[in-house]
Formats: sequence, C-alpha cells, structure tokens
Amino acid sequence: MDPDVAGSFLLEQYQANISAALRPAFSSDALPLVSVKASSVAAKWLSSDVASSTNDIQRVYRLMVSSLDSIRYPRLESHASPKMCQLKDEACIVSWADIYIAAFEQACGGVRFRSERELPPDGMLNLVSVELTDLKKIWISFLAKSDNQRFLFRSII
Repeated sequence: MDPDVAGSFLLEQYQANISAALRPAFSSDALPLVSVKASSVAAKWLSSDVASSTNDIQRVYRLMVSSLDSIRYPRLESHASPKMCQLKDEACIVSWADIYIAAFEQACGGVRFRSERELPPDGMLNLVSVELTDLKKIWISFLAKSDNQRFLFRSII
C-alpha cells in the first residue's frame, strides 16, 4: 500500500515501467532463464490486482500471449539448449495456470479486488478465455509429460 495515497498500491505508479522492463525478456533472443523469471513476474503482476489500467494489463497480457505462441508455434532454430527451451515452456505453462486461477477467482468473487479498476470483475477471465482452448491442450500435454517423466524416474531408481 502507498502510505501517501489511501487505497492504492505503491507499485501502481510504476505500471508502465514494469511492462517496459518485461518486454525484452519475452523477445526471441532473450536468455531462457530470463524468460522463465519474466513469465513468473508477468503472471504475478496480472494476478496481483496492482495494475488498474486496462492498457497496462493488456501490454503485459500480450507479452504472455507471445510466450504462449512460442509453444503453439515452435521454431526449430533456437540458440538455447533443448533443456533450457523446455524449462522456458514449463514456466510459461505454469504462469498461464496462475493467471487463469486468479482470473477465475476474481470472476467468481472469491478474491476481493479494488473497485477503481478499469477492468470489470470478469475482465481478466474474458481475456484468458480467448486462449483457453489451446491452454487446455497444452496443460494436458504438460501434465502427461510430467507424469511420464516421474514414472520413468521412479523406474530407474
């Protein structure tokens, strides 16, 4: 909370700076570990109720969509190792799950959000629902792979 302005978060005054700082981390030439952290930060930002401007929310949301697009439409040429690319994809998948959970809670009224937001209570869920068809397939695939990896790991031990 901002001690100078009642009912507002201190980070609100840095909304544009945060989205600008995240943008390079989502570029195709960013180091995978930087992209991993950026996905997590973007998910926390979108889920935190700090951003009050629809434009700021959409800027960070578009960055997350670009990260999702790299999973939907993979490119073969990558400067990173396959393991690092997998780590980047997993971070994106988990971050999207965090965003969806927060959006669902917000829409259902399970979490109290500030009333001075431009985005209506179901606004974030409406944004996420556009991607939901692909996200479901990606989440199921991710869980299946994770389960297979655990099974293989247990059988090796």
